[in-house]
Amino acid sequence: MAGMKCPKCGKLTYFKTPTGGQCSQCGYTGTTSPLGGQGGKGQRCLHCGKYQVFNGKCRNCGATYSVP
Repeated sequence: MAGMKCPKCGKLTYFKTPTGGQCSQCGYTGTTSPLGGQGGKGQRCLHCGKYQVFNGKCRNCGATYSVP
């Protein structure tokens, strides 16, 4: 399964992670700031217990939350 194009090595091996993305070929790691850089500690995750839930997704363990 191909991922996105890696900014460093240029191969299609860049995959999304809870904190941004990582290339499985060269190990390049890109991070994104929560809430577009607005800050805040986020909501508490029910799975890992850390305050890392932003926009319905935990940045620590990757758990997703949706409203029914």
